[in-house]
Amino acid sequence: MDVSQDFAQIFERIYVVNLDSRPDRLRGVEAQLARVGLRIDGGVVRRLPAVRPAEKGDWPSLGALGCYMSHLTILREARDDGLGAVAIVEDDLDFSRTFLAHPGPYLAALRAPDWRMFHCGAVEEPAGRRPVRALAPGPDEAMRCTHFVAFRAPVIGALVDQLELFATRPNGHPEGGPMHVDGAYHTYRMRHPETPLLTFDPPLGVQRSSASDITPAWHDRLPILRRGLAVARRLRQAL
Repeated sequence: MDVSQDFAQIFERIYVVNLDSRPDRLRGVEAQLARVGLRIDGGVVRRLPAVRPAEKGDWPSLGALGCYMSHLTILREARDDGLGAVAIVEDDLDFSRTFLAHPGPYLAALRAPDWRMFHCGAVEEPAGRRPVRALAPGPDEAMRCTHFVAFRAPVIGALVDQLELFATRPNGHPEGGPMHVDGAYHTYRMRHPETPLLTFDPPLGVQRSSASDITPAWHDRLPILRRGLAVARRLRQAL
């Protein structure tokens, strides 16, 4: 399936967030992008070397800080370059079976002009078949994880301002301080309930099971076992 032109029409730029130390995860997301006709070429699709902090400070974890600052780096660049729409893909994204089989309803909803924030849907794809539904959840419904999110120009600058402000505050600040980036996006929606969010059921993409290099499981600390587990995960997903 090649929907690369569709994605290029919807998103002016697609960033793939990946740590330099995780080429295995880069190969995984490259394989997923290839399934829809995309490749990381420095044009529409670009790799962002993920931020890897030395210390977590007031943040929930090293990974939370690194992810937050990586997203903030992308949003700043999108604001400064005047992009109309930017997508952020993390390297644990797998496109859902439903999207790969029936991309039309997803692409039609993404082309619609009314959304400002996009989340690809649930972390896992529910079992069984169901019709594709484009959803506009209320601001009290959390955006869980950020394996594939996107933003349009009317909110990008405001998100940069909010994320920068949170980063300057101490942990536990009543107006918002260091937190996971999905929490920051959810906080923005709570404070701006008029901002339309687009998401899907079944999801457009799901989160692949893969430990972070910053906070890995014990078996992902060993390169040989890491490679073996990556193969096993891909085989399981193909079944």
